[in-house]
Amino acid sequence: MEGAGAGEVYVSIRLNNVVDAAFSEMKNLRDEYLSSEHLLLAIADEKNGISARILKGKGASKDALMKALKEVRGSSASQTRILRQNTKLSKNTAATSQNLLPAENSTR
Repeated sequence: MEGAGAGEVYVSIRLNNVVDAAFSEMKNLRDEYLSSEHLLLAIADEKNGISARILKGKGASKDALMKALKEVRGSSASQTRILRQNTKLSKNTAATSQNLLPAENSTR
């Protein structure tokens, strides 16, 4: 790597594009974290990538991968989001309730 200083890392334009596409997949799926399935979907969607050609040659197009992902996730992704929302609401409710309670006497 010419021109790279100590501790500097450079990525190719292609890798940068795949990671950007993976983040888009993450947002489309309404996930909170970037993970391997997002990267796989992004790679499968590449127009000229050798990896995408290999995947498609094995029947793993982006559409096929998305279908399989939805089958694996089922409604659990929606249920997970609902649980997270309820947990946040419970924490907020608990915090609000504590603010409404009278302060305990600290001179015990």
